[in-house]
Amino acid sequence: MNSRVEIITNPSAKYDAAGNSGIINLKMRKKQNLGFNGSARASYGQGVYPDFGTGINLNYRNEKFNLFGSYDRGKSFYYEDTRLIRRFKETDYTSTFNQRSFEKTESDNNNGRAGADFFINTKHTIGVLGKVNFNNNDGSNTSTTQISNLLSAPDSGYTTVNKNHSEWNNYSINLNHQFTIDTTGRELTTDIDYAHYNTERDFNFTTNYFSSNPAYIPYKEKERNNQPAEISIQSAKVDYAQTVFKKFKLETGLKSSYVVTDNDVKYFFVIDEKDVADISRSNRFKYKENINAAYASLQTEKGKWGFQLGLRAEQTISKGEQITTSENFKRDYIQLFPSAFVNYKLNDKNQFIAKYSRRIDRPEYQQLNPFRYFLDPKTFQQGNPDLEPQLTNSFELSHTFMDAVTTAIGYSNTTDAMTMVTKQIDSTRTTYVITENLNTNDNYSFSIDMPIPITKWWLMNNNFVLFNNRFKGTIEGGDFNERLTSYTFNTYHSFKLGKGYTFELSGYYNSKMVYATFIIDPQYSVSGGIAKSFLKDRLNVKINLNDIFNTEQTTAKVKYNNVDFDFKQKQDSQFFRVHLSYSFGKKTVQQARSRSGGAQDEQNRVKTN
Repeated sequence: MNSRVEIITNPSAKYDAAGNSGIINLKMRKKQNLGFNGSARASYGQGVYPDFGTGINLNYRNEKFNLFGSYDRGKSFYYEDTRLIRRFKETDYTSTFNQRSFEKTESDNNNGRAGADFFINTKHTIGVLGKVNFNNNDGSNTSTTQISNLLSAPDSGYTTVNKNHSEWNNYSINLNHQFTIDTTGRELTTDIDYAHYNTERDFNFTTNYFSSNPAYIPYKEKERNNQPAEISIQSAKVDYAQTVFKKFKLETGLKSSYVVTDNDVKYFFVIDEKDVADISRSNRFKYKENINAAYASLQTEKGKWGFQLGLRAEQTISKGEQITTSENFKRDYIQLFPSAFVNYKLNDKNQFIAKYSRRIDRPEYQQLNPFRYFLDPKTFQQGNPDLEPQLTNSFELSHTFMDAVTTAIGYSNTTDAMTMVTKQIDSTRTTYVITENLNTNDNYSFSIDMPIPITKWWLMNNNFVLFNNRFKGTIEGGDFNERLTSYTFNTYHSFKLGKGYTFELSGYYNSKMVYATFIIDPQYSVSGGIAKSFLKDRLNVKINLNDIFNTEQTTAKVKYNNVDFDFKQKQDSQFFRVHLSYSFGKKTVQQARSRSGGAQDEQNRVKTN
């Protein structure tokens, strides 16, 4: 029998308070067809550099159990071409740093997944799911900076070559139990999760300094740093649902997670090909975090009305410790996250929905590390152990016409808004990026989503969002207040060409917009593709061309306090890719239960590149 997919645009208190997007909940019916099926896939892409991917998916089901597994491997080459013009105000003049860096990276990713569901009886299902990932990256970045002082012509500069290698490996396991207590809707589910991440990152820098002064003697500096890190995540949660008072669905549950991270960064000067420890920049940072949560949600329908009310409470206990400097912090607080949802179906053509929720976004674990990641001696990115989570209260009122055209107005207020901030040290002519908390981020929005079946063979879907964004706070003792009204437009077209061919064309346009301290110039791109099925729809072939006119790039300006720079970055966005997929076995076999486990929110905070 078919499965049912729920797209929950207003997540109840059952789900983690993190994030602002919807949640996909797949409800699989108990009765199913039995047997074996699977699929194999392969792809090849070519931009400036090539990439390829392969994968296989297997599934076997009988009356007692369901076994499933998959493996994917991808290898890719990509680049970033970045240009940065920075201006430093000296005592009598302004220094201009004109920098261009080109980074090429080779990535090799291997991902495996295997699991089983055991159908003990009609009431009990026990499942296990394991995942492994082995990823390797080799990169080379060449950055050349030309420095202009009193005159416009460059009079000095330096070139830094950064050769780096990283390995990112992780495994995770989920044990779960689903207990269908009776046919009235009472159900108890339990998830236990464990995940472990291990990474090794090595960077080798060689910097050559030069000058137009004939008396200047060029010289070279060599540095190296090693950044091993480990992250372990443990999580357990239990959810209970039942119908109360005949028409109300009650959901309640508990969750506890425990995370430990350990980062040991070591810097070295390389002198006469020997490593000499740089104690001033080396450090070890340990972080522990325990989050305990409880929630309750109640929903019902009466006539044309639908209601959902929820409340989630989360206790956060965390501790960070810098071993080398003996600095540390401790936090222990409880926060409440209410949510409300009201739906009114006026008639068969018109439906109104009102939503409210309070959500939280916590920092990525790596963002808390106080270490510096260098591009060259004068440019780096730094972590922030003082970074606080951001809290968002959001409101939305929407109208849907004929289950197709949806218009919505919304407002969100984010306090302690986590934003990427650029800072300059004029005395050393150094620029660095750090994530900090601004006071607020206010967002007002209007959106319309409009699918239009123009003909039987042409379907068009358009999405337009008009929004006003405002960031307000204090940076380096100076007031920051930036506001801008912007819009985005997305269009998608699907054409049925006959004989099984389908052609797709899509495009987007983003107007000028503000993101914290960055004023980002307009962006746009057009992509297309064609698809065809063969062998009774078992073999599918797709050919895509991304960014047809090669227009996709990021151009931005930052100017506040003493910071003044222009930024431009181009990536390998224009490419074509061929996808092949072949399915085999019985088409009617029901696929394995789709689930993410109980630690998905914590795992989403791990940056894996």
